[in-house]
Amino acid sequence: MIKKYFILILSFSFLQSHICNAQINFLGTDLSSNDITEENIDIDIDTDTEPKNNQDDFFNDYIDEIETQYKAKNSARNILSKKPEKITLRSNQQKLIEKGIEKRKLLEEKIEQNKKIENEPKELLLKIQSKYQQAPLGLYWDATIEEIKTLGFNLKSAEREDYSEVYQVTNPKQNNNTFDIVSAIFGINNHLWCIYAQSYPLDDDSSANEALKLYKKYFKALSVKYGNAKEHYTPYTYTEEKIEGEGNNKKITQITKQNPIGGKNFLKELQEGKASLYASFENNEVGVILSISVDNTGKSFISIDYKNFKSMKNEQDASFNRLIEDI
Repeated sequence: MIKKYFILILSFSFLQSHICNAQINFLGTDLSSNDITEENIDIDIDTDTEPKNNQDDFFNDYIDEIETQYKAKNSARNILSKKPEKITLRSNQQKLIEKGIEKRKLLEEKIEQNKKIENEPKELLLKIQSKYQQAPLGLYWDATIEEIKTLGFNLKSAEREDYSEVYQVTNPKQNNNTFDIVSAIFGINNHLWCIYAQSYPLDDDSSANEALKLYKKYFKALSVKYGNAKEHYTPYTYTEEKIEGEGNNKKITQITKQNPIGGKNFLKELQEGKASLYASFENNEVGVILSISVDNTGKSFISIDYKNFKSMKNEQDASFNRLIEDI
């Protein structure tokens, strides 16, 4: 209704302005004369504007513009006041969305599971460290095979005389990189009770000076850590005849001689088993044997044998009980 009144008012104003501009000319006639007739009156309406057709076009365009603005306002108002429509998805689109949600859910579950898996070894490590006594080379006394593996050690099945459950530890923890072979020995009840460590082979001289140097280094260290150091040396022993006098006064005496540690043939004596050198150490919990050996190729090396007394007793008791069960 307001729109119609507004358009009428504009139309009236437009017509009035054109009428006021009209000029009336009486061609060839004086207004003061009495000879004014219909024939000599010529009315000329000059609007000083465009022709009639242009005026109509202008007016129509103006009205159209107003109507367009009004419609645009109403359209914007209707859009703003309109409630959002519910989007309806096609079945295949819905399936794709559901599939994506499911994948995301599975991914989140996997990430959470990986976090738990990462934390489990840490928690078990703390449990093992608090439960068992620390052993040499990063191991733990009484720990089981699986627990040792959980601690991050790689175990490779091996053999050693008089022992059954023997595993070579391929990645022991050592600061000096002295040992080439580290063996973890488990008892009948699957608990670590013995550790054997053997150094890298040494290119040595006939007196075994390289092996003796390494032996003395570890002798001192083990003495400090475990105490009660005792060295045990079995020298190469031989006899020589000592001849005194001549003729009827000739006297032959048998003299026993022993070669010293590090003698000129010490390496060969160790290799052939004619001599041996080792040391023992112990405290209330662990006993240790340090020794020098030579392999078949003439390479020397040192070895350390650790035994946990408590674990060893448990192993002996378990072995004895099995023996009783068999008879």
